[in-house]
Amino acid sequence: MSGYAPEEATRGALTGGLIGAAAGAAIGTAFGSAGTGAAVGAAAGGIGYGTAKAAGSEADFKQAYVTCMRQRGHNVLN
Repeated sequence: MSGYAPEEATRGALTGGLIGAAAGAAIGTAFGSAGTGAAVGAAAGGIGYGTAKAAGSEADFKQAYVTCMRQRGHNVLN
């Protein structure tokens, strides 16, 4: 699904942050510091997944645009 890139980045950052925090806490617990692990995991997951969602959203939009233009009979250069 294509969406507005900043909005998708925000959603991705929140989702990635939550997943990263959970994974980081689990790993941090094994090494004696669940809080530090959660913080590192949240930051890494939020930045990584947020960036990926924004890039994916932009690519989806471009593909939808090109498809639409071609279906209307226009030649589209990549």
